[in-house]
Amino acid sequence: MAYAKSAHHRGMHDKLSAICRAAWNANPTTLCASCGLTRAEGVARWGRQGEWQAGHIIDGQIARSVRDYQPQHARCNQSDGAAMGNRMREPHSERWW
Repeated sequence: MAYAKSAHHRGMHDKLSAICRAAWNANPTTLCASCGLTRAEGVARWGRQGEWQAGHIIDGQIARSVRDYQPQHARCNQSDGAAMGNRMREPHSERWW
């Protein structure tokens, strides 16, 4: 069974993130917004998880232009997304009844 992308990661996101990744790959001095390493350093450390992904400047916000993205290694971007998802699933400490 093929992996189906979520609605958020189809269409405009694919186009905008491809533009961003091409620009970041063209500049070897581009730094990851999370860890501060270059792509080459990230690939040397994490393999394919060191390649660029288009990370959201504001996590969870749907990007409307290339300015809404920042360079992040796949490892850093996926870690940020997992942390946000985990925070959203945390039980509330208050009683609701």
